[in-house]
Amino acid sequence: MKKIAIELFGQLRMWDEQNLYKLESFLLKHKISVDYFGTFWNDEYTNSYVDKGVFKSFKKLQLLDEPEYYDNDLTKYFLSLQKSIQQRKHYQSENNVKYSFVINARNDLKITFDDASDEKFEYLLKLIEENFDKPSVFVTDVERIHTNQLDDKIFISNVMGANALMDAYDILPEFAYHKSLMDAIKICECELIRYPLFFCYNLLRHQICNSLNFKDDFFSSELFSKNNTNGDVRKYIKTIQDTQILKDEIIRLNSLRPSGRVN
Repeated sequence: MKKIAIELFGQLRMWDEQNLYKLESFLLKHKISVDYFGTFWNDEYTNSYVDKGVFKSFKKLQLLDEPEYYDNDLTKYFLSLQKSIQQRKHYQSENNVKYSFVINARNDLKITFDDASDEKFEYLLKLIEENFDKPSVFVTDVERIHTNQLDDKIFISNVMGANALMDAYDILPEFAYHKSLMDAIKICECELIRYPLFFCYNLLRHQICNSLNFKDDFFSSELFSKNNTNGDVRKYIKTIQDTQILKDEIIRLNSLRPSGRVN
């Protein structure tokens, strides 16, 4: 049976709602087993789930002190990604483990499949085999509005590609939103290969906002803080990790919407 690594990294959010294990079930159906690795910030929410033992099946878990960055960029994203890759590399070296490919992902995703998923996945495996000898990153073939942007919530690499991206934190000149993953792939000299994504995904935050008919495109003086100097509602709700707190806050925030603005 082939084996892959799933590296979850960044801030732990809404763990009780995620369904990433559905992805594992799909892979097992294709005779691929999964080793999980976690790299999260060392905060109260994350430690509450560590205490519950939900990560006992992970091969490795590390909690990092969250650095303070006030700029609106992806510095923390690439720091966490780097530490995540290092952790998996050390595990492979210590245990002589080989992986067919690596999935790097945020944890707060809802995964779904369709009737074409099996066929698309077989095509991905073919591409991975054809590009085994060069660092490669495989991304969905649906381009964003700007061609220099890639969705960075989840991406797949061969091991050479994932290892090459470990250096992105040290060598990227900037960490701009939406375009930094594309920049990292180029500067780390990885091959970018587009393919039909074999699953669909959505951020749990977006799903919850949609279910409550909530638009986060406004500002409130009540939310002013050192890290949110203009009271941006979208920026504020991104900091909420607990599912029920997020839902309660969305209901409360709706009452703060400026008059004349409707969902």
